[in-house]
Order: sequence, then C-alpha cells, then structure tokens
Amino acid sequence: MTSDAVGGIWRYAIDLARGFAPYSIEVHLALMGPPPDATQRKEAAALPHLVLHESSFRLEWMEAPWEDVDAAADWLMKLDAQIRPDVVHLNHYSYGTLPWRSPVVMVAHSCIYSWWSAVYGHEPPAHYGEYHRRVTAGLSGAGALVAPSRSMADAIVRFYKPKIPVRVIPNGTTPTGGPVETQSREKIVTIGRLWDKAKNIALLQRVAPRLPWPVVAVGDQSLEDGAKKTDEEEGSMIYTGRLDPDRVSGLLASSAIYAHPALYEPFGLSVLEAAQAGCALVLSRIGSLVENWRYAALFVRTDDGGKSLEEALLALSGSPELLSFYQYKAKERATKFSISKTAFSYWKVYTSLWEKA
Repeated sequence: MTSDAVGGIWRYAIDLARGFAPYSIEVHLALMGPPPDATQRKEAAALPHLVLHESSFRLEWMEAPWEDVDAAADWLMKLDAQIRPDVVHLNHYSYGTLPWRSPVVMVAHSCIYSWWSAVYGHEPPAHYGEYHRRVTAGLSGAGALVAPSRSMADAIVRFYKPKIPVRVIPNGTTPTGGPVETQSREKIVTIGRLWDKAKNIALLQRVAPRLPWPVVAVGDQSLEDGAKKTDEEEGSMIYTGRLDPDRVSGLLASSAIYAHPALYEPFGLSVLEAAQAGCALVLSRIGSLVENWRYAALFVRTDDGGKSLEEALLALSGSPELLSFYQYKAKERATKFSISKTAFSYWKVYTSLWEKA
C-alpha cells in the first residue's frame, strides 16, 4: 500500500491497517514524501501486521515531481519483487501504469484538477498537463477504482474519464469516545493543513474576533513547518501546530463545536473524528460534506464574507439546547462510518479481484 505522511492519507492508511487485523492481512506501507514524525512512527510500530518501507521521493502533486516519481516507480518495483503481495493498494495515481504482479486497487483521495476547480473556479494552468496525463494513465491500470465519497468519484469521472466505474467506500476511523459535556466545552476547533487554501482558514480567522468562544486551529501552518508552532495566539485564533492523535482526541472531547468552512473536501476524516467526539458540526455547503452529514450539521456558505459562518457559530454558542441537538445528531451519524465497515468493504474488493485473477 502506498502512502505518505503529509495529510489524511497517513491517517487513512493506519486506520485501515488497524481495521485489517481480523482478516490476517499483512500490510507493507510504502511511504513517500516528507518523513514521518516520531508519533507517526510510533503508530506504525504499534501494529504488528504492518511493515513500514520509507523513501523521500516527491509526491505527484508537488512542484516538479516527475523525476522523483519515476525514481519512486523503480523503488516500488523492487518492493514488489521482494514482497510479492497478493494485492497492490495504490493511494497515488502515477503508479497504476507499472507492471505489477498482482491485482491493483487505486483509491482517489483527491486530485489537483478537482482541488483547483473548487478553490479557483476553473481548471489548473497548462503546465499541469503532465499531471493530468499521468493520472489518466494511472487510473487505466487499476483493476478497481475507489473514492471515499460520491462527490469525489464524480470528480474523477468528470476530469479523467476512467474506463471502469468508481465505487464509493466511505472512510472510517476508530471512535474517540467520551461523554458530551456542553457546560465544560466552550471552544471551537478546526483541524487540517492550515497552509492549504482549500481549508479556507482565512474565513474562520475573519469571524473569530466576533465570537464569544476561543477558536483553536490544529495543524501545520506551512508545508515545511512540521510541529514547530505550539499554542501561538494570533488575533483571536490559537494555533497549536501539529498534535499527536491522543492530544487531538482530548482537544475534540473538550470542544463544543467543530468548524470546517472548506472549499474542497473529498471526505473529511477530521470532521468524522470531531463528530465521534461529540462536537456539533458547522460545515461548508459542498458536495461531500452534505453527502455525509445532511441533517446532522449546520451548513454555511463560503462566498458571503463569513456572514453565515458567524451566524451559525453564534447560534450554537448562544443556545445550549441547539448545541446539544447538533452534538447528538453528529455523534449519531458518525456511527455509520466505522473502520470495521470500511475494512470489510475493502476486503470484498480485494477478494473480488483475486477471484478474477
């Protein structure tokens, strides 16, 4: 299984490997991009059926990646010959063209073309043509295509026109647990790669000074900064930097509201984690979030200067009854996204490919 340590794919891969434990699946995680931090290494080491293979090749969505992508292909082929896996699970597109010995499952977590369209309202510049060519070719090499939401599946069809259907397997994660205590949770939290324009943190920054509760932002503020920034206050926002999973769980369990005014979100694992912890959800009205959280969250516009975001956050923070209602609805909906369901769905995909091989 290919992975990286930059964003949600790491969380997805670790959770899925954990979910595979009942199936006696040994997962060889082929890691590319920036190295994992100490906490991520500890997570991987805690899974006896997971073997970590590390490299530092640039990822296909980074600037000028293709020399590294080609070198990574050679590295992956050596791993394939060494491990001889029963199935190849690709979380990156470019490697679908390689001559794998086993059936290939490719998962479309996101892509530059759908990201750019959502953030800027049009397709990316012409110099991304090589990216488009490689993604299209990679998709054609897969025996099964998966996306975490119908919205993301539709985007893949729209931009790349794959030859086989894209099935939807929603992501899952392990619940954090803990009771909902509305009287002791007077803060708002958001989590993600804060440097990513698609997360739209600027909108939350705009309304934060007018909110009665503090707003805590968790995540790297630039691609390179790692976890350097800790508990920095900037205006009305508190920036924690990157936190380990236990600290994230503790923060969510002690927060009342999770705000996610994203412009682009193929699934939203952080939203699921917040809902499992009992946070009320305030989300942008975009395809995947409405798809997953309809009737279980307050949805806001992102094109009104923060007006509807501010109104939703003020409504929840000003009404214990409304807050409690949306905390309950979010936690109830979150039960539909268990890691056991996700792992079983992938197991069915794997076995169907084995039967055809």
